Amino acid sequence: IDATLSGSDSVTKVNLSYDVSDKSMVYLSRSEGYRPGGTNRSTEVGATYDPDFLTMTELGFKSIVADGSLRLNGAFYLSEWDDIQLGFYDPAISLLALVDNVGKAESDGTEIDLKYLVNDAVSIAVGFSENSTALKEDYTLRGVVEARDGQDLPFTPDKKYNVTINVDITDTSSFQFNHVFVDEMWNDLFYDDREIQDSYAISNMSFTTQLGDNSTMQIYMDNIFDEVAQLYINSEDIQKLTTVNRPTTVGVKFSWKYK
Repeated sequence: IDATLSGSDSVTKVNLSYDVSDKSMVYLSRSEGYRPGGTNRSTEVGATYDPDFLTMTELGFKSIVADGSLRLNGAFYLSEWDDIQLGFYDPAISLLALVDNVGKAESDGTEIDLKYLVNDAVSIAVGFSENSTALKEDYTLRGVVEARDGQDLPFTPDKKYNVTINVDITDTSSFQFNHVFVDEMWNDLFYDDREIQDSYAISNMSFTTQLGDNSTMQIYMDNIFDEVAQLYINSEDIQKLTTVNRPTTVGVKFSWKYK
């Protein structure tokens, strides 16, 4: 395909913040971002595809409370996406990846993260996000409506959270436990072909200690409860393939710093 795409545009960012006190602040920001366009290997979806633009409006706060032992941050956001780019495979057109502009989409949600110092040795960190996404217009490919106005975007779980507990056993050794949850989500945008990827929760733990002045050793156990997580369901190839995480893994890491 002999195709050329050219163009010019600009993006802006505006941020306002207010210090409520010496330990808390609120802010409002509006920013724009983009991905450049490009050329395809087939004219059936268009020899070129345009840049897509994202406008993000965010209202948030940052604070340190409880005599400095608790850090609490949060944000509410709205993302507006124009000419969203979609990468996909269609063997009927090409055996190579194609990109097309789907149209408009929106995403809104909340994010909260906190870290609490229980005492001099123990800390707890928590992160939580809730997100809602939707395509804002039908997407038509070769005369067929492949995605519909109002449907969820792929790879956007409604909820995610993580919890990390860290314990300093001595001045040179520590124990850490981490738990992550990811809600179910769609694997594709095309309405008739997409599938739900199941939610999953994975826990890990590790013990790290310093050996001398220049080396450390870590004993770890990943995926403690042997959870099988569907990281990606590929339903576009001839045979459906599901990528999963690693099973329960126990190992030792040794690090040595050369001076």
